[in-house]
Amino acid sequence: LETFLEQARWEQGWAVLVLPTEQVSSRRLRFDFADEKKIRQVLPVQLEDELLDDVQRHAWDAEIFPSGNGSAEARVYLVDKAPLSEATGLLEQHQIAVQRVTFSAQALVQALPPPPGHHFCVYVGSEEAFVVHTADGHMQALLSLLPHPGQMLGRLSALGPGTPQDWLRALFRAEGEDGERQELREELRAKLQGLLEELNRFLRIHAGGQPFTVSQHGLFGELLNWTPGESHLTLRF
Repeated sequence: LETFLEQARWEQGWAVLVLPTEQVSSRRLRFDFADEKKIRQVLPVQLEDELLDDVQRHAWDAEIFPSGNGSAEARVYLVDKAPLSEATGLLEQHQIAVQRVTFSAQALVQALPPPPGHHFCVYVGSEEAFVVHTADGHMQALLSLLPHPGQMLGRLSALGPGTPQDWLRALFRAEGEDGERQELREELRAKLQGLLEELNRFLRIHAGGQPFTVSQHGLFGELLNWTPGESHLTLRF
């Protein structure tokens, strides 16, 4: 973050801090009453019982969803306060005030609203990979996917000048085939296959036999294939 701020030379002002999804954990808590104010009052105690940890070590926020029978569900998102405080403190040193804190999965869902029904938003980028399950636009569950293939970017850059997208195109270009590209493709395939196993397991658990849709995002997302009506994703190569 320090390197980024030095290079970006941002003007003083406000910023939105977007945390990696892998730093965020989530919990779903049910209450037999639906009063949001009361739920938020008792949430810290409920969270402490759920986490078996001091809730003061975490920053958290919650969405409250009342149901028709007078009960409600709270979907709580938590992050360790220590790295969060370190990041906000560094921004303040550069005279940048944090207006809002979110995380990458939530930011993606808000920027690209999912369709109605059950939807799985899959992101496989250069820095992280995750999947978010939404139902009628509301997040239901999320999972960070490992191993993500972004660690290969250094080796892919040897394929020529340009952007990471250019390196991927060079990796799959037919002409000038050589052993190095074959080796890189096999390594990338192995990483994505491991990620797909975890991803497809998540789909099976959270789809629950219901029809769903899938969208793929990120640098490596275009290498994943989903056919409408299918219950799993595959590789395009």
